[in-house]
Amino acid sequence: MSPFKTVLTATFFFYFAWMMRQMLIPLYAKYSGASVEAAGLIMSSMMLVTCFFAPLFGLFSDSLGRKRVIVLGLIIGAISTSIFGSVREIRMMILISMIFGLSDAAFAPTAHALVGDITHAKQLGRSYGLFHTVLQLGQLIGPFLGGFFILLYGYLNSFILAGAIFFLGFIAALNLPRGTRIRSSKRLDVRKTIKVLWHNKLILISYGSVFSLTFGWGVIYTFLPLYGLYLGLSTAIIGMLLTAQPIANVIIRGPIGEISDRVGRRLLFLSIAIPIAVLATAFLGVFTHVAILMILMVLVGMGSGVTLTIGSAIIAKETSQETRGVAMGIHVGALHGGMGLSPAIIGMVVSRYGFQYGFHAAAIPGCLVSLFMIAMMRKGIIHD
Repeated sequence: MSPFKTVLTATFFFYFAWMMRQMLIPLYAKYSGASVEAAGLIMSSMMLVTCFFAPLFGLFSDSLGRKRVIVLGLIIGAISTSIFGSVREIRMMILISMIFGLSDAAFAPTAHALVGDITHAKQLGRSYGLFHTVLQLGQLIGPFLGGFFILLYGYLNSFILAGAIFFLGFIAALNLPRGTRIRSSKRLDVRKTIKVLWHNKLILISYGSVFSLTFGWGVIYTFLPLYGLYLGLSTAIIGMLLTAQPIANVIIRGPIGEISDRVGRRLLFLSIAIPIAVLATAFLGVFTHVAILMILMVLVGMGSGVTLTIGSAIIAKETSQETRGVAMGIHVGALHGGMGLSPAIIGMVVSRYGFQYGFHAAAIPGCLVSLFMIAMMRKGIIHD
């Protein structure tokens, strides 16, 4: 099996288990007697750990090799997920979630960087489109089956099953060749690398786009299950709602990658996709009908698919092989920073004002980034 197919296989299993776990945690926390704020804190703790450590693991993958870091991420994910259902105390849930955050910090930036390493510059859109399609297929199946697993087997066994799926990804990653290590005659100057990234406006726009998008994701993954329970929906229906987003992702990522390779105009795609995703998020708390909620989740998925595919391609194109791990680490840090901050922040909004205002507030960063990006494009400060 080629390195590209191998990393796709490991990615599928990782995000299958990751998304299943994301659905299980807030429901299990509620089942264990946790408040809305506590559920948000549990989710935030994991995301913030990933946010802070992803650049560091990206740096490790540049120097130690991609395979070692990918395998480490899958091992941490399998162990921390399997034991989560055996604890009932909020403090222990937070601690285990923080440990799991290291799993994503190791796996995500390294897998992203590896795709860029083994792909020709003219095919980055296509390769990242396929990569994110497989990623979203895993995220599609995770919550769909997770909702049914809870009904059939309970929380404890569902967490153990999710851990076993991580282990399948570990087995696949063992087939990655050792040659996926980056060797350089010069020692990587981290400060210089960060300075170069900081002055690249296209990369900064990509980071800002991802952060604002996933700020809404954190709210959706944490509070949409609780909002569903508030509306009287079953866990199976809640799982189907969460599944609608990755379905839309799967449909749009491949084509948008191909189109961006052919016509360019990646910033234009971003300026359209982000408002669609954040506005759909804002309206989730307005409606109670399942069909309308499903349509809004599809719109979130479409906007997300375009944003993440285009953002990854921009970063891969604007960086060298020796610095790509760090750049993708910051990318993943921005992604999880948004997801990590929003549950804690919006949890206070939801607790005081209700779900509707919580979903409205989740759209604010995306609206600001969209306006800023459009203004810079009109002034000619940034361009493809």
